[in-house]
Amino acid sequence: MAEAYRKYSADKHGEWGGDDCALSALIRIADFLCDHAGARFTSCGFGRTIAGGNATNGTELCCALEALPEILKWLYQPSYPTCQLDFFEQGVELFITISAVNETELDLEGRTMLEGPLDPVHERISRLKFQAMMNDLYRTFIQAVEACCPQELTNPWLLDEWINGCMPYAGAVQRASL
Repeated sequence: MAEAYRKYSADKHGEWGGDDCALSALIRIADFLCDHAGARFTSCGFGRTIAGGNATNGTELCCALEALPEILKWLYQPSYPTCQLDFFEQGVELFITISAVNETELDLEGRTMLEGPLDPVHERISRLKFQAMMNDLYRTFIQAVEACCPQELTNPWLLDEWINGCMPYAGAVQRASL
């Protein structure tokens, strides 16, 4: 799979894909994982499931990954009253605001630009469960990158901006080479 990714990346993007930020690397990796490696990203809540349809798995995965460092930081060291997760792709357009109800519970408020109300608009989740979900997203993504495109773990944009942004908060999963 790593060789397939090298060819995909070189054919489509060149070395580091012309990256100028972590987001461009995340887009390329998420598209490859979803389009060529069989990865599927599904997010459920507010009476909706985000998976396929008008959305693409790679784009929605990238939305979640892009927000992950800030969400993890907010969960472990909240310095703002809320944080945001935006699934902005046309056909999804779901915006989730995360706020603390108390030390152990979070409120997730959904907004959409699409027709029809969300049902429910608010969902409650334990802070520990949400932290575990975000940590699992980080670990699963790192494991997929290690398996499919390990060379990306040395991509300076991905390493400096995204991995280093997640690592202080994403539990004990770390690679000795990072």
